[in-house]
Amino acid sequence: MTFLLVIVFILVATLSAAHLLKSSFAVLLPSILFSVTLVLYVFGALNILGAGYVVVLISVAVLAISAFVHSGPRRILHSLRGAISPSIVLFIAYALISFILTRDMRLANWDEFSHWGATVKATFIYDAIAPYNPVELVYRSYPPALTLFEYFIMKLGGGWHEGNLFWAYQLLFFSLFLPFTRAVRWHSLDKLLAIVPLMTLAPFVIFHTYETIFVDPFLGLLFGYALALVYTGNPRSRSLTLHLSLALAMLVLTKDSGAFFAAVVLVLLLSKFIPHRYPVRATRNVIGTLLAVGVPALVVVVCYNTWKSLLAGLQVPAVFSDPIDLRELSGLLDGTGRPYWEEVIRGFSTALIDSPISSAQGYFLSHVFWLLLAAI
Repeated sequence: MTFLLVIVFILVATLSAAHLLKSSFAVLLPSILFSVTLVLYVFGALNILGAGYVVVLISVAVLAISAFVHSGPRRILHSLRGAISPSIVLFIAYALISFILTRDMRLANWDEFSHWGATVKATFIYDAIAPYNPVELVYRSYPPALTLFEYFIMKLGGGWHEGNLFWAYQLLFFSLFLPFTRAVRWHSLDKLLAIVPLMTLAPFVIFHTYETIFVDPFLGLLFGYALALVYTGNPRSRSLTLHLSLALAMLVLTKDSGAFFAAVVLVLLLSKFIPHRYPVRATRNVIGTLLAVGVPALVVVVCYNTWKSLLAGLQVPAVFSDPIDLRELSGLLDGTGRPYWEEVIRGFSTALIDSPISSAQGYFLSHVFWLLLAAI
């Protein structure tokens, strides 16, 4: 029942939005999941997370009714028949396989017990994000985006099941690949055969992606998704502004370091407006440029500051959130840095070149090998 409830919710929400916005399921899916998370974040920050869950359900119902009224039953049925694309079938297939494989999965790592699993359970039980939660959580200052999406899947499923933590996590990162299947049609299945291995193997570039609910693999994939949006999209497109703003909001609210990654994406976006590529010939172009860059930048600033203000207001101490000291980083180059940094660099080098890409059986090749294979 959990599988059906979650998949029906995702399909109804995404297809309704796609119909109203004249977009596609593949393109809109990540943004719909991000939007659900951000609505929960707003209500969670106000300490009425349970109301946020209800608002999400009501909003999707209104969205579906609006799509129905806008088109009428006949056109809706016609649209649904035409909407059964390879992207939808691919997502449902991945979701089903993931659901089956995660039924017996359990939290097994210290970080899951100390935070990533414990925080979701506390949020689920008390309908409150970490800073407000009565449970004595160690890392209350960690941004809540991933926790909130996993909380939503748990609530929608009607009960606590550890396997659903892993399933929710995998649904999120599967969705990040789906926009790049939007051009695949049933008559071009050769493209699908090329994409499926990529979607399956790419997450292994980040260690333990399929085996844990650590935030770092998702953060890396989300950063790549945001970069890909900018690289492949029209920077003046309203569609890009919408999807990128939602992606950057998720980056900032997934982990503190997400703010740095969001800044990198914004710099890349700004570079696409360099005059020799997109000549600025009129005031209208200048305004368009300011909006295209300013809206995502404003979203980043708002998300970052609302979370920091919430922590400051509740006097929640920051954990593992020390600012980066550029002078100390320069020590890596001239040999005057902290002694243990040399060990860290050696450890990363060994992991990159010699260590297996995953502890899963059969994926024993190094990160460097997979990167070279991807480049080829």
